[in-house]
Amino acid sequence: MTNVQILHGDLSPDLCDLARASELVGWDIETSGLDWRNGQIGTCQLAIGDSVAVVVLGDDDHPQGLCDLLADDGVRKIFHHAPFDIRFMAQQWDCKPRNLACTKIASKVLNPSAEHATHSLKPLLKATLGVDIDKGQQQSSWTTGVLTAEQMSYAVSDVVYLSELYSQLRAQCLDKGVLQAVENAYSFLPVWVELQRRGIEDVFAY
Repeated sequence: MTNVQILHGDLSPDLCDLARASELVGWDIETSGLDWRNGQIGTCQLAIGDSVAVVVLGDDDHPQGLCDLLADDGVRKIFHHAPFDIRFMAQQWDCKPRNLACTKIASKVLNPSAEHATHSLKPLLKATLGVDIDKGQQQSSWTTGVLTAEQMSYAVSDVVYLSELYSQLRAQCLDKGVLQAVENAYSFLPVWVELQRRGIEDVFAY
């Protein structure tokens, strides 16, 4: 059974220590919208072992524990669509994400000809783990400082399966001989977010 903790302002020191000991953390955020330059992060959810921490954040919060963990090269942070999350956090908190993984990137490399929608978290979890999650709260308000029971359930379900999904996709990448390509894509993410923050879009364009 998953142990769910609600925190305000930052991750607790004991959970930071637990994350570093586990070396593998599922991570997700909920925001005020899509504008990473001016939007607000409402929550950070972290799946650490058998626990999920939901950190409720205010507009003026600067969560040093989360920043330090995000920059810790000894802990792999697993996201689904990492570019969205890390760009928001790097911009809002002026931190430098390191050691990242993205299950959406892995899915795209594994199945490049699949329809775009199949790489979204809900269908990917269903196809890979047989898990069905409810995305009904995705467009709800996440910056009020108070979460409903439905939002809490949504926040937990969005992150609790990421480590298992990552492991399954990693095994598939190894079987298909594309693991190194996927790892190289992960390694570029910190560079990509730094370029984005500098206003540099596509360095590979002609």
